[in-house]
Amino acid sequence: MIVSFGVENFRSIKKRTTISFLPTKQEDNTQFPAYFEKDGTKFSKGVGVFGKNASGKSNLTNSIVALANIVLLTQNAVLTNGLAWVTPFAFSKENRKMPTIFDLEFTKGARHYFYHLAVTSKEILEEALDVRDERRRMVFLRKAGEEPRFCPELKGNPLVGLLLQSALPAKPFVTQAAQINLPYLRDVFYFFQNDFISTVGTGNPAGDRIGSFIASDPNYHAFLVSLLHSSDLSIDEVKAKKTKLRFPLVPDAIGQSAFSGPVIEQEIHQVITIHKSQDGFTELGMGDESLGTQKVMALSGGLYHAIREGKLLVVDEFGSSLHHELSTYLLSLFYDPDINRNGAQILFNSQDALLLNEGLLRRDQIYLTESVTEGDGTEVVNLSEYSPRKGENIARGFLGGRYVEGPRINPGELPGL
Repeated sequence: MIVSFGVENFRSIKKRTTISFLPTKQEDNTQFPAYFEKDGTKFSKGVGVFGKNASGKSNLTNSIVALANIVLLTQNAVLTNGLAWVTPFAFSKENRKMPTIFDLEFTKGARHYFYHLAVTSKEILEEALDVRDERRRMVFLRKAGEEPRFCPELKGNPLVGLLLQSALPAKPFVTQAAQINLPYLRDVFYFFQNDFISTVGTGNPAGDRIGSFIASDPNYHAFLVSLLHSSDLSIDEVKAKKTKLRFPLVPDAIGQSAFSGPVIEQEIHQVITIHKSQDGFTELGMGDESLGTQKVMALSGGLYHAIREGKLLVVDEFGSSLHHELSTYLLSLFYDPDINRNGAQILFNSQDALLLNEGLLRRDQIYLTESVTEGDGTEVVNLSEYSPRKGENIARGFLGGRYVEGPRINPGELPGL
């Protein structure tokens, strides 16, 4: 379960920014309990990030995805091109030379983990892990140019020697630790591998493996059909149809109506939607469905696995192309205790300001982004810091610029028209 996440010097984010999943002591007036309680600690079920276009809200949610990519995708990578996921603050020459910094706190059982990573696109400058059960203690500390330090419990472990023999400047210790099953360190890798899901909800069910899920998991199939019925999308059934796609092996063949050169074939599970019609039933391909329907289906895999298995789901542009009532319903799946029984959490950004008034999110679960100036980068503020009055219309205040500035539209002549 995630506790907090911090990032600094990433894309439009210049200054240290932290998102917390620990609720404050404010009054809880939400429709459902907005947090889980475990061993005397409360954890928020979800956190939403709201802001105008180009304010940096996507960069905030994407930063934790970048950390996940660094930890997971460097496991078997050669890293000849460095760490492509690291993009420092672009509007300062000084910041482009500085590391991007990530800090993640999460729990596994009764133990808290504190993971720190300072990294450039070429190498890791600092990496550290602390754990806390009875007390907080260091597991390891790695700094570029210095001898790594390990806790007494691991110092004599032969796996540490194996880790150091195979160490690479751009590969995290926690990534290598998973390959050799080194205690404590491996748990960071397993958090991202087993307890973390990210989706941009692009409306591409094929890209999100929806067809293969339908074909291989009857429980997912039942969930998807029920979700489509509940969402009032006029779809009665879905199925997966095996089909082969042919691709040109060489770029010159792209765009030709008939491939004259060598081709490769790939078998996929095509998603077919089934609708009742005057003639009985009509089958449609996903390309025939509305963009909103495609978005729901693209998001369904992440929803299913997160809620069923108690994972963290990170969603960019949540509610895009969806009716507000449908967005509210999908978000409520994380808050309804009868549905979310396994501790699933969601971190999302959204343009749907009406979600601020729906009684799902507590005020301390709402973060607002504002792009101040190019030199300062994205500002991220928790709504609680504005001390909104009890009963205040948060959506109206947000749209009216009470908390953060909205877009400044400058109507005028448009050259070239």
